[in-house]
Amino acid sequence: MRIAHIDYNFIYELSENDRGILIIEDARTFRMIINQLKRSLVDREEIFIFSDNNKIVRAWEKIDLVTNPIDIVINSRKLVNKLYDKINEEINMSDLLIDNNLVCQNIEKLFLRMSDVFELELSYKEKIEANDILKMLDIKVTEEYSDETEKVVEYMHANRLLLGIEYFIFVNLNTFFNSYEIEKIYEFAEYNKINIFLVESIQPDSIEKYTQVKIIDKDNCEISLDM
Repeated sequence: MRIAHIDYNFIYELSENDRGILIIEDARTFRMIINQLKRSLVDREEIFIFSDNNKIVRAWEKIDLVTNPIDIVINSRKLVNKLYDKINEEINMSDLLIDNNLVCQNIEKLFLRMSDVFELELSYKEKIEANDILKMLDIKVTEEYSDETEKVVEYMHANRLLLGIEYFIFVNLNTFFNSYEIEKIYEFAEYNKINIFLVESIQPDSIEKYTQVKIIDKDNCEISLDM
């Protein structure tokens, strides 16, 4: 993955297991960069340029920006909808379709028997689909973790598996986690071929663990400390 910026000279050429970090010392510049990342990844503005093999990457499909790892939501509406889509695909392509049809028929029979109890005419959705059952059962990714580090790991895993996210950009990860915890996050990511890029406001103590380091200092000068 190649990461560049239209107004700065820094360029990251990140291969598998590379650890890239951008450190921005000035608070106003830091806020500006984070807002530009959001505009690039959410509003699709070409401020940060992401490319792979000399081809522009549809960053909003492959990259996730995490500005606060404490507040991440694993079961977002987008992720749950994608989970339902994948379950539906599996049902329609396997013997599960027979089981699904039986469940739908039994639900309809149950309603018809219940309706006989009342003296009112009741209407219902005649065609029950797998999505209706999934929503009724509130199917979602189990959120069981012992600490916030495991939550970040599970978040990356679920988004990689269901949404195809290949890169995670974390803002001030070193503020929320110590070096041991961050190393655990990297170990999981590297084992599962997930890529991480950090944007930090303070240079971490373990700077030597990063392979590509760029600094925008308080005078807006660019410094490279690639290891």
